[in-house]
Parts: sequence; C-alpha cells; structure tokens
Amino acid sequence: MARSRPAASFQAELPPTPDYRDHRTFVVPPLTAPGFYLIVASAREDFSPKDNQLAALFFQRSDLVVSVRDEDAGAEVMVQSGASGEPIAGAEVLLYARNWNTRHKLVANLRTDAGGAVRLPVRYESHLLIVRYQDQLTVDPDDLYLGRDRTVYESRKRFHLYRPQRLSALADDPLEGGPLGGNAAKLNWRTLPNTKIKVILYDANHELS
Repeated sequence: MARSRPAASFQAELPPTPDYRDHRTFVVPPLTAPGFYLIVASAREDFSPKDNQLAALFFQRSDLVVSVRDEDAGAEVMVQSGASGEPIAGAEVLLYARNWNTRHKLVANLRTDAGGAVRLPVRYESHLLIVRYQDQLTVDPDDLYLGRDRTVYESRKRFHLYRPQRLSALADDPLEGGPLGGNAAKLNWRTLPNTKIKVILYDANHELS
C-alpha cells in the first residue's frame, strides 16, 4: 500500500496550541467517489516513517445505510439508501468469521429481499459484516455476535453518511414491528414513511450541538 498511488492528497493547517493541551481539528476529505479508504496523516510531506508523526484511520463514503437488529435466532440486516431512505433489494451481504491468526473466512453470501432485509444465521463467534450494491460499499466497524442471549427489541443502528461540503450527516428512519404470532424469532420490521421524529445531538462535552 505504501507504494500505491493515493486516491487523493490534501493539506490541513492546524491552529496553534499555546496552552500545550490536546485539541481536535475537523477536516472534510476531498473524496467524491464511494468506497472504503485508509486516510493517513503525516507531519512531514514525504510521509517518512523516521523523525515523523503518523496517524491513520479508515473512512467510508457510501449511500448504503445498514442497520442490524439482534434476535434470538441470529440477526436481521436491513439495507436502505441514505439519500432516499428507500429499502435496497438485491444488496449483497457478506458475513465473515473473524480469525486474526490466519484470515477472516467467508461464511455467508446473501441477498436482501424486496424490503431490503436479510436474516443472518446463528453462529457463536465474532463476525465482520460487509454490504455491497452496485458501486457502493459499507463495512460494519463493530464485531457482530450471532446467537447469544439478547433482548429481542435491542437494535443497533449506524448511520454515518459523508457528503460534499458537510462533515457528517445523521439519518434515521422510525420503525415499528413485533413478534409474528407470538414467535419472538420472527419479527416484522418496517419503516414508517412521512413520520416526524426529533433528533437531539450532543457533543463530547454533553452539550447541545
């Protein structure tokens, strides 16, 4: 990777820190194409590993909004468009069993249904979740555990959408659903269109943004 040509290169001026305390500066990467990126910051322009300070993080730009709902019988994955909120049918859902000693192993290759949903099988180990559709890609950054005891209605949503001229955008869709016929393993989740919701954002100091 060090020998490959970067997809983009840019500079960011950092403000002075006369108080010698830690500070944060937010920068919007000039990335227009969807994809999964590794962003490396360097104090030196040549990115030399000697006499330099380097920092790196993963960054993904995607229209795919992925939510995971834990269930007693595995989990359900829902894929939606961040731009329209519509469910995406036919999205490819890849499930990898994590193995840091050798390499991650593909254990399931599934497609979402007409409602943008797909059910994952029960597996008692840590997993990595990747969703692809056309030129869009979303990687779930968290470990996914399937088949362990959980509250049926527990839901984990991750909506990180990066768009031009905007640091980040938060999207959410109100949901309703419940057990079908009293069977907690069969849930009927669906979005509620044209429903007003209230979103309150707090910063790191727990103050209203």
